[in-house]
Amino acid sequence: MSHTFESNKAQVYLFSKFISQVADNTPKQHVQFTGNIYSSDIEKAMNNDVIKSIYDESQKIYKHKPSWLSLFDLIYIKLHPYNTIISSRPMHFLEQGSYDIKYLFTEEYCIKFRACTNYIHSADLKDDLIFSEPHIDKDTNILTITLISPIYLHDKNIGDVQTDIHLSEIHMTSLAHFSYRMENGMLYLNLHNFTESTAFSQQMTFPIDSNATMVIYISYLPIVLFCLASAFMFGSFFYLVALYNRKKTVQSKLERDSMTDELTGCYNRKILTSKQLKKRLATSKSHVLIALDGNKLKQINDSYGHTMGDLAITHIAKTLQDNFTDDDIVIRHGGDEFIVVAINDSLLNIQRKLDKVHSALATTPVQDAIFVSLSAGMAAFDTYDALNSAIHDADMDLYRHKKRQHSE
Repeated sequence: MSHTFESNKAQVYLFSKFISQVADNTPKQHVQFTGNIYSSDIEKAMNNDVIKSIYDESQKIYKHKPSWLSLFDLIYIKLHPYNTIISSRPMHFLEQGSYDIKYLFTEEYCIKFRACTNYIHSADLKDDLIFSEPHIDKDTNILTITLISPIYLHDKNIGDVQTDIHLSEIHMTSLAHFSYRMENGMLYLNLHNFTESTAFSQQMTFPIDSNATMVIYISYLPIVLFCLASAFMFGSFFYLVALYNRKKTVQSKLERDSMTDELTGCYNRKILTSKQLKKRLATSKSHVLIALDGNKLKQINDSYGHTMGDLAITHIAKTLQDNFTDDDIVIRHGGDEFIVVAINDSLLNIQRKLDKVHSALATTPVQDAIFVSLSAGMAAFDTYDALNSAIHDADMDLYRHKKRQHSE
């Protein structure tokens, strides 16, 4: 930003020195005025050799726009003794005739806006440059600061080269809050990246002239607010994730509870139609379904009551869970009937597990001398769609085993 001001200053300074040389070497010449000249007495201005010479040379410069004068859209020459302005382009507020051009040369105007070098203390002009106070440009209604360099005729200040710099066009100012103040003859241009408050800000100072300083305030508040907003967003995100997981856990528990037999803790028959079983069966194509039926449970109920019958059923369930693995699904199908879905297992291995179940039931009583046993039937199947058929086949195998046991 300071580089931009330095470039502006260099161009205005060079142009003012050039115009001073033109004024010092004014020839007698005929000049045709084609426009962009404004004066309280235009006829008198057109007959003035100094004005004619400056007008002619400046118009050539404006037309060709050399590289050393390329930064400016508008540059104009104010000639104090003649109340005359020579501009690089039309100044609409003067052309409309509603503004008294004489006011632009008065002591009141020049001091109020620091807009003329002939009312500035010589100490402020040691580098032949001053900055005006920020003001609203009359043609564009944009906040503007004017860069001014004096014109000398035989070492006498007769006017200024002036250019308007729109603050919104300077890098960063369009994104900043702008303010200014005068203090001990120094103009401070303040730029804030967030608010005009200087709290929680780092201050950087850039002198841009002997009577003008740019002060940039970098506020930490956006960083703090960003961190707070990020923390809030992340907190909200993790809260929603936790809420979702909790809801999912509760839902899973409800689903699990709805598929759990209250008496035994085994699955109930709802598991047979669940998505969970479908996913488990999809992992391979080597499954065995075992149908199991408690023997003589009716006699236990009749002899010892339903409480003992429930203990017998619980005893069977626990024995099955102890001897089958977590990969196997133990289901209470109803009453004293159980189903085991052995996933990705062979008939031979299932038979070994069943032998352990039979042995455990034969040697471990339900209570005192009360024992219970099981009859079993098996059927192999490969997909979930074959499950019902496997249940039927295992039941038929179970029926054959029971029939064989009765006949023995």
